[in-house]
This record gives sequence, structure tokens and C-alpha cells, in this order.
Amino acid sequence: MRIAIPTSGGRVSPVFDAASRLLLVDVEDDAEVRRDMRPIKEAGLTERVTQLVGFDVDVLICGAISRAFENMLVSAGVQVIPRTSGSVEEILHTFVSGHWTPESFLMPGSQGAARSSLRYRGKQQRKGGKSMRIALTSKGRDLESQMDPRFARTRYFIISDIDTGVICVVDNEETLKAVQGAGIQAAWNVHETGAGAVLTGNVGPNAFAMLDALGIQVYVGLTGTVQDAIRRFKAGELEAAEAPNVKAHWD
Repeated sequence: MRIAIPTSGGRVSPVFDAASRLLLVDVEDDAEVRRDMRPIKEAGLTERVTQLVGFDVDVLICGAISRAFENMLVSAGVQVIPRTSGSVEEILHTFVSGHWTPESFLMPGSQGAARSSLRYRGKQQRKGGKSMRIALTSKGRDLESQMDPRFARTRYFIISDIDTGVICVVDNEETLKAVQGAGIQAAWNVHETGAGAVLTGNVGPNAFAMLDALGIQVYVGLTGTVQDAIRRFKAGELEAAEAPNVKAHWD
């Protein structure tokens, strides 16, 4: 059996779609027999899947991964264990020794993360009677503010409860200052607000993969005021994106 783990600094890379190095470990009779580090070429989705299949990978243990990437790998016969975080060596030891469980090394906040339907259809879509919250990227602090076209480096997130109309404002200043990893951090910040969807102008691959892994719908191409974007969402005029609409580091 050959196990593949995207790695960075001895830990699992947080977003597989953006990973650049892959650790390959061969296991025989419940013991590691060899390992090799391979670069992952920057290429299109199909080419990256072909590259992994060419490595004869049986099991991929990774962090966040976009739905399209995961589905293509599974279709190619690769078992994918997503939303994993932690030390690569500890993860390998646990998996090879047979002590792995679904909760082993699960990314924080990943419990219950699920793929959502593509269009908002009112209260019947909610689970457990919970109200729906959405996060909107905004240049200002109120509903009349213009939508910010950037996701990761938006000035503010406005969180709106669709049922009650209550809003709150999240300052994104710390993420704005980030040298790298802004998309991943912004996605996590949205997750912590309890929002189930993001409305914005543009989302890059790192942020999209993280949002997708956390079960958060992504709507792109929004312009105009925050209030108008909320109206369009409630009216069912928007359709969720299935892929990022800009390249990495766009924002």
C-alpha cells in the first residue's frame, strides 16, 4: 500500500489544492518499508490528478480539499481521507499501526462539515431549526456599504441572519496584514461566525478549498451594496460556485 501526505514543515499541508510537496510512504505487513518526497507540479486539476495516479497512490491523507479534486481522485481509485491536521509522523504511526479512527487528527471545526445544496430555498433548507447566517465581504460597516470584491483581504465581513435580519460586523484587519495564508485564515474566521455561506466578488483556490471543506457555500461575482446582495440571496437569484474564479494570490 502506498500512502500520500501533502506536507509543509513536518505537518499536513492545510489545503491540498495548494500543496507543493507530497510524501509517499510504502507500507507492507503493517510496517513502513520506504518513503520518498515528490514535488507536486503547478498545473490544472486534471493534470494534478493524473500526477497522483502516476505515483500509484492508494490512500491520500490530506487537509482541506476541494470537492472537484476529491471526487476526481476517488473516481480514479484513490481513497481520500480529508480534513486531517497535525504532525505527519504521528499521523503515519497511527494509520500504519491500525489505530486510525474517523476522529483521528480531524481539523478543528470539521465535525459535521457537509457539502450543501447549490441554491438557497428558504427555511425548509435549514437543519435542526437553526437560522441561516451568511457572510458578505464589505468595504464598510453597514448594509449600504459596497461589496468588497476581495474575499481574503476584505476590509469587513458583515454577518447577516437571514430570518431575523440581525447583522454583526467582523473586522478583518488582522488577515489584511497577513503575508501569506490570508485565504485560509479568512475562511476559518467565517467558519467561526457560524455562517453557512459567503457572498463576495472573487475567491482564490486556497480559500475556496478551505470553505468547501468546511461545508460553506461560496457565491462570487457580487457587486453593488451589501443590502442588495442579501436581497438577491433571499430571492434565490444566486447560484453557488463550484470552483474558484481567480488565481492564487489575486487578493
